[in-house]
Amino acid sequence: MISDISPPVLTTLKQTVGRESCADSQTDPFLALLVYRATPLQATGVSPAQLMLGRQIRTTVPTLEANLQPGCPDLHKVRQNNERMKQSYRLAYNDKNNVRTLPDLQPGTSGAVKLDDERGWTKSASVIKQGDTPRSYLVQTDKGVLRRNRRHLRPLQSPTETFQEGGDGGIVNDGELSSPGSDADTLLLHLKIL
Repeated sequence: MISDISPPVLTTLKQTVGRESCADSQTDPFLALLVYRATPLQATGVSPAQLMLGRQIRTTVPTLEANLQPGCPDLHKVRQNNERMKQSYRLAYNDKNNVRTLPDLQPGTSGAVKLDDERGWTKSASVIKQGDTPRSYLVQTDKGVLRRNRRHLRPLQSPTETFQEGGDGGIVNDGELSSPGSDADTLLLHLKIL
């Protein structure tokens, strides 16, 4: 019987049955699904049953008969609430994971490239042109012309910098080897060594 349930429903069922707050539904998985379907979602403001059936469904919780009458929710408002919640989830994820948009590179820009089979920024490259897909570039390396995503390309910061292959993938700036990370990363690395 449980094997006939689809995986997303089964996951929801396991989460609902596992909760201690719904003691009645722990004995009956179908009652747990009924409770889930009747509970309004935070993202939309209405319950899944209300979206599907156009009305609230009867549960074990006593309610007024007027609450069970048919009445479709405002779908425009539901979509707006859903988009607003998706946007807030997206912003929270981006803030937590330090996601940022990298600037576009112009053809002829030289810098370092990260290859699939190597660690670090070990090869020099020059951007030939922007690729057909978003954030992709065709770059010229000593291995030939490669298509690389923008996050695998690091442009040189100033015209005085030159790329030195080998080592830890650092960039030579006026004769001094600097770390490919920021100054704060270098300071933290030195503190860890001490």
